[in-house]
Amino acid sequence: MSIARKILPPFVGLVLGALCALLSVAVAGGGHGWNSALPFGLCALLLYPSAFVGAQTPDTRRELNSALLVAAVALDAWLAVRSLQEGLHYVVPVWPFALAWLALWFGWQGLALRSWIRAKK
Repeated sequence: MSIARKILPPFVGLVLGALCALLSVAVAGGGHGWNSALPFGLCALLLYPSAFVGAQTPDTRRELNSALLVAAVALDAWLAVRSLQEGLHYVVPVWPFALAWLALWFGWQGLALRSWIRAKK
């Protein structure tokens, strides 16, 4: 495998993770928006590159993809609990950014799930 093929996927993951982190700051709305998403957006800085590494060669990355899926379930549950505790009415003022953030947030999870399924075949 060439160096570009080894470096490019984690780099793309890092860029998407940074975008997810940046959007989580936007949805926080200076403290007047959906603050629950902020720590999860920062987690995406690690989770997105990990998902791209797991997608490179899914047959040898089964453990990584399994760990990512366990993390996805746990983090999604934690996000739901935090959001309900905070109050969903905080999402309303920032809903366009919240939808974009959610799409990015679920992106690494979809990639990990796809890689895990491919590794099972």
